[in-house]
Amino acid sequence: MDDLYKGGNNAVKPNVRSFNVVIDAWAKCGEKGAASRAAGILDWMEVLYFAGNKGVKPDTISFNAVIDAYAKSSDPIRAERILVRMENMETGRGARHEVGPNTRSFNSVLNAWARSRHTGAAERCLGILERMKLLYQQGSLSCAPDVFSYTTVISACAYTFGDREEQRRAMGIAFATFDELRECGFGSPDTVTYVTLLKACTHLTQMNEERFLSVHHVFNCCCVDGLLGHKVIKQLQDAVPKEIYNHLTGGRTNSYNMPFEWSRNVVNTRRNHGRSGGSCGNSNEAGNYNGKNNKNWNKP
Repeated sequence: MDDLYKGGNNAVKPNVRSFNVVIDAWAKCGEKGAASRAAGILDWMEVLYFAGNKGVKPDTISFNAVIDAYAKSSDPIRAERILVRMENMETGRGARHEVGPNTRSFNSVLNAWARSRHTGAAERCLGILERMKLLYQQGSLSCAPDVFSYTTVISACAYTFGDREEQRRAMGIAFATFDELRECGFGSPDTVTYVTLLKACTHLTQMNEERFLSVHHVFNCCCVDGLLGHKVIKQLQDAVPKEIYNHLTGGRTNSYNMPFEWSRNVVNTRRNHGRSGGSCGNSNEAGNYNGKNNKNWNKP
């Protein structure tokens, strides 16, 4: 297209949409080196723009497509470099034209780090979330974190495979992030958040009282939020021995025979099943394990 335009065919003059389509195609093709090709096209757009072609000025869509390309290539470091480049453009550090990141930009990089299994990925994700919040507080409303942002940080924690000290730090980050999500006003935990947090409990703790206390806290919060759906129940069953699961749920095995309040906000939850129970924060049926009154529980 560019060659045709240079040859005198003004009807095929490329614009930012043309370039974005090509970048997106490279991002999604899955070929080796595709991310580098996408990044090269972005660089070419900038060269053309600063040479005077205002119609090919890269926009947020252009940068996000390159971030997605690196994320799909399991290259969180280069994905974050593109994000930092966007941040610098918006805040004025070396800015050459006004293109700033948005929530999707940050979330794509968060997801790249969470899936990378790199050492320190949990801390890296937490730092990115903090940058999102700071930009939002400084007036960049398009960078507001959402439930996906917070849940992805928890996911990075859940799949931390370092030594015990790193796993301990990841566990702390996971619960601090979860607690902040419940209070921050950027969103509320959803079913995926609870499944992911239970995975963190399973992967980061031994089968002992620490895990039982953590799982009990997650279970109680999930019931209060009305999100005890099938996927959460399945993860709960994987996290603790059967006798502890039965203690928490009263031996119920699926969401249809749980108290209605515990799953009232689950999408597609059947609304006509039993409406016994209530807020699990004070319900005996929610298993009030405090680590002291249940010493007779068998622990593998």
